[in-house]
Amino acid sequence: MRINHNFSFTQRLFVLLLFAGALGAQAQKESSRSLAAEVDKLNWEGIDLSNDARYSQAAERFQKAITLDDTRAARSYHNIGYTYELAGDKNKALDSYQKAVARNPQQTITWQSLGKLQYQMGLYKDAVMSGENVLKLDPKNVPVQKWLPDAYAKLAEQKMYDARNDLSGTPEDNPNCEARPDVIAEIGAHFTAIGVIDKRATALSYYQPQGLARSVAGMYAEFHPLRELSFRLDGKTPYFGVLQPNFFAGQENIEVQYNFKKFFFGAGILFTQLNIDNSIVPGETTSFVQNTEYTTLSDTKFGLFIGSQDALTYFALKVYPRYLFRGPISGPKGNSLDTVKIDLEYRHNLRLSLGSTIDENQPISKGPFTDFIFKVSIDEIYLTEFKPVSGTDALGHYFGTYDISMGMEFGKLQRAFDKIGFTYGFLLTERLYFQNIMNTDTTSFGNGQGYFGFNTQDLTSGNPFSSFRNSSFIITLFSAQMFRNRYILREKIFFESTPGNERSHALGVQIAFGLRF
Repeated sequence: MRINHNFSFTQRLFVLLLFAGALGAQAQKESSRSLAAEVDKLNWEGIDLSNDARYSQAAERFQKAITLDDTRAARSYHNIGYTYELAGDKNKALDSYQKAVARNPQQTITWQSLGKLQYQMGLYKDAVMSGENVLKLDPKNVPVQKWLPDAYAKLAEQKMYDARNDLSGTPEDNPNCEARPDVIAEIGAHFTAIGVIDKRATALSYYQPQGLARSVAGMYAEFHPLRELSFRLDGKTPYFGVLQPNFFAGQENIEVQYNFKKFFFGAGILFTQLNIDNSIVPGETTSFVQNTEYTTLSDTKFGLFIGSQDALTYFALKVYPRYLFRGPISGPKGNSLDTVKIDLEYRHNLRLSLGSTIDENQPISKGPFTDFIFKVSIDEIYLTEFKPVSGTDALGHYFGTYDISMGMEFGKLQRAFDKIGFTYGFLLTERLYFQNIMNTDTTSFGNGQGYFGFNTQDLTSGNPFSSFRNSSFIITLFSAQMFRNRYILREKIFFESTPGNERSHALGVQIAFGLRF
């Protein structure tokens, strides 16, 4: 049979296009096979590196595989999630597993790994959903049956816990809100070990105040019988600073607070005890006290405080003022004590979350908690010796410690189901020391005692704050944990650095235990 080879131009063009298309399809198929082979190669390399604990290099292989072929990314995301899980980074592992099932909802092994990780992280609602997806794809799956029943039980417990402890809303629409605070009471104790570092002798000595325990320690208790009413009791041997005499024997504080919506106010009593026997100003060698027969002194002080608190901001101002502005210049021989204590604290939750995105629809009470902290603390001691020596009516001694602090706190100790509360932070403090001793002018304003050491007599000489001794810089690191929503452990470490012309630094470690009801 004779074949006619006389094709028209159109027919020839059609044959050429058909042939070219076949070649392109074949090339695309070969390219796809090559790409798949490369992706498989990268995945196996990443698995081998993971088994060798070379996690960062393994993650690079898996990430390259994801970039090469997004259609096969589900497997790669599963592998990178597994790598992060081996490395201990649960948040990144969780994110990778979620990306894997989003790209391939039929990938059973990823639902299985995702659900188990959610269960381990206490995300019981999500774990139950992932476990159910596994059983839909593989009803006989054995690994998921090991943790899914307990996830169901924990989810039920969590729902009941949340229902009992939901304090949102008002008493009209939520019975839990009716006159019931979140914490009924908290009691605890704290102990601080302070070492004084002698810069000249390169020696470390233990700081010992004049209290019974000869240590900086104390106990506290808070009671909240109603949402509107709070009581606080605090007893301790305070630390006045490394450049002040260690004459503190004790200090107790009782306060009553009334809460009205976001505002609060109250009153308190402050008791202070000093033992000035052989009391020496750091850097000196002899005691400044003349009346050695009257060395145990006490002061009782009444004070007021006000403040406000909402979901984001906390502010409080406490003032225990000086009463004996002027001691009498005549009278029997003896000593008197007057104290001043002023505390200001401001906190604002910046709602920062490192490494994750904040859900703006989530209630503020659920976090994140990242507080900016600003504090001002003033502690002053006024000692007056009457008839200390022959021919002298009175001598005044003044010691003041002013602290200005800024810092951050991350986290919050609040009740949560099946979780350990954790918070940590830091404070940077500039401390100002004021001292004025052996002052025979006890009646004049601006005599160098109080008011930042203001002295009118030295005003014209260019030294209006002549009682200022020096400053120091303090770095404080702190943390706290709450176990089973009741047991609290707090830790603090600080270092106080003084200028070169002073002899001592200070290093302190504090540990505290508390119990909430």
